[in-house]
Amino acid sequence: MLSFSNISKSIDSWLRVTFNATWTMVIEMVIAGVCVISLFAILGLVLVLMERKVSAWMQIRLGPNRVGPKGMLQSLADTVKLLV
Repeated sequence: MLSFSNISKSIDSWLRVTFNATWTMVIEMVIAGVCVISLFAILGLVLVLMERKVSAWMQIRLGPNRVGPKGMLQSLADTVKLLV
């Protein structure tokens, strides 16, 4: 059965066989940092989408439902608009 504990132990054991202890620690810290940053980025996108939906419902308007499926691409459209 796959679980987070088993997966992390297998990655750790592979890293310890392949690299020395210092590089193993550095690689594990980088992997953990990338996971945390990715989690916060995805959380930010979801919270922005939810805020748009609630605001549209409160103001009785269609809101961001025009861009992409169910408004999922509105944040991307706003980012492109800011960059251009």
